[in-house]
Amino acid sequence: MNTDSAIQETTDCAQRLTASQYRAPRGDLEIFLQPPLAQTVERILANRQQFQQSDLVIWGRPLGDWRRLARQEFLQQAAGGALPQGICEHAPLILTGHQPELYHPGVLLKNMLAGFLAEAVDGCAANVTVDSDVVKSRRMTLPTLTDDQLEKSSLVIDEWTFGSPWEETGIVNQELFESLPERVSRNVAPLSQSSLLPPFWDEVVSRTAERNDLVDGLIAGRQYIEHRLGLQNRETRLSRIAQSETFLCFLAGIIGDAGKFCRDYNQALFDYRACYDLKSDSHPMPDLVITQDLTELPFWVWSSENPRRKGLFLRTTGNVLELTDRNGWSVQLPADTTDSGLNRVEFLREIASQGIKIRSRALLTTLYLRLFVADWFIHGIGGAKYDEITDDLICRYFRFPPPDYQVASGTAYLPLKRRIDPDEADPVELQARLRHAEENPELLLTVEQREQIADRLEEKQTLIRQREESRTEGLTKRQRRELRPRNQERHERLKQIRSELAALAEQPLQELREQIATARELQSQRTVSADREYPFCLYPLSKLQELQHALTGRGTA
Repeated sequence: MNTDSAIQETTDCAQRLTASQYRAPRGDLEIFLQPPLAQTVERILANRQQFQQSDLVIWGRPLGDWRRLARQEFLQQAAGGALPQGICEHAPLILTGHQPELYHPGVLLKNMLAGFLAEAVDGCAANVTVDSDVVKSRRMTLPTLTDDQLEKSSLVIDEWTFGSPWEETGIVNQELFESLPERVSRNVAPLSQSSLLPPFWDEVVSRTAERNDLVDGLIAGRQYIEHRLGLQNRETRLSRIAQSETFLCFLAGIIGDAGKFCRDYNQALFDYRACYDLKSDSHPMPDLVITQDLTELPFWVWSSENPRRKGLFLRTTGNVLELTDRNGWSVQLPADTTDSGLNRVEFLREIASQGIKIRSRALLTTLYLRLFVADWFIHGIGGAKYDEITDDLICRYFRFPPPDYQVASGTAYLPLKRRIDPDEADPVELQARLRHAEENPELLLTVEQREQIADRLEEKQTLIRQREESRTEGLTKRQRRELRPRNQERHERLKQIRSELAALAEQPLQELREQIATARELQSQRTVSADREYPFCLYPLSKLQELQHALTGRGTA
């Protein structure tokens, strides 16, 4: 199937990639939103209008049909079955998503924003847990107090296998896993209010045991906190979306036009690297491999028996197509015809039932959700930057103006009893003062001391003036050689005077050095107390509510 016949769209889509300037907020309760909240409702409605008015046809099916079926499946999954009353598949759908990690409050802010916007547009908010991502850490960071000094430390949550997909990960060390709140309470620096960790972890442990599913447990813990914040966002997982009829059709469509789609994917990556002047071909992600008989697809594949993600490839041998991971697994694809007895969508469903997991990579995940499911998608800063590539791909391949999305993040300081407030003494500024004072020790002397050594101070200024007047620029080599002894004598005398002055100013110089040491120590402790990366479950509810109010207080008018 080639793209010319598969995709038809009358709207012109100019590809414009410009470098973004997203910056994570650093101050307590500071929030970054792009676009601003006051513009968001208008942008959501503009997205909906664009979808409704589009006559785009993708792989023989109108975009409107893709979206109707994909949204119905998504909402049924997020509702746990049939759509209940109050969930309208035609209402605005606000989505966000993240890996099932213990992330910082700035990520949880996306869920707060989704719930707030859903109320503002009389729509539905939902979160997608990307459980196809792999375990990158098994530690929780926290501030500790050692010898009355704040330090950043970490505790092992469980002995998970690095690199294993979250949907394949379970509890390894039950005792270690269940004891997390107790271990944290013994090590964390005293908080001014009670942490949410104990009830949060009770939910995680209880749901994990009930479902025999760690990811469901982590979701249940987060939803416990979201409910305490008044949020009623729906929830589903990428592993469930990947089993839906519409997603399998999406996968089959890309397989059917793999050459064109994957070339456009690589070109979008090329444009991104050029825009940001990136030199590495592996950043932000490697190009897909494309050879005469082999095309790498932007999907992962693994099996229940061997849960390690591998690249998914389409191999062409004559008229025969096969999917392979180039690592021992391959399967021949049937012809993509409705009368073949086993078309590609049915075939993909069949191999999934045999324990073969095919999951979209990051760019394809948000492409699917933004184009086929959501009316509005909320990204964190990292995801938003990478989705500039997705925008280019949507333009390039689908010939469709990419729908707008929002970038959101926030910062909340953990409320420690040992609060390190910003200090006027900046170690960088103090160090600059010390360097200047070491060159000019007389600045630290008293008026009486300067009067007693007025002759040496006057001599120093005379020597400095002579040095300035005896510049050697424009002189011949012989003239410079003749001046050298006099210049050397002046230099040694200046050095001697400076040493004498430094001896007189030794006490204030030492006091300044001690100020620098103290300022550096306080700065180090401020870095610990103002770290924005501590997991949201370590915070008291009141602090998360403050962050939520800082967000919603901006309004949408």
